[in-house]
Amino acid sequence: MLQLNHVTKIYSSEKGVDVRALDDINLSFDQTGMVFLLGKSGSGKSTLLNLCGGPDKPTSGKSSSTAEAAALLPTATLTVTVTPT
Repeated sequence: MLQLNHVTKIYSSEKGVDVRALDDINLSFDQTGMVFLLGKSGSGKSTLLNLCGGPDKPTSGKSSSTAEAAALLPTATLTVTVTPT
């Protein structure tokens, strides 16, 4: 599961102008299924994906995933099962 709670992302330009790419976003994605992300150029799609994927951090709010929670567990308690397809 992936959750974004009250996430805002603001970028500062070289000229000192703040650009609000995302503003108070609340989303929840189940662990299975597909999600389609559609929008105009400059609407924040890449920013949202970067926040979900980890290379970027929100200016405010919280993003969390089941994977992050599992990473905090001691290694001895983790069990990973891979099923070939």
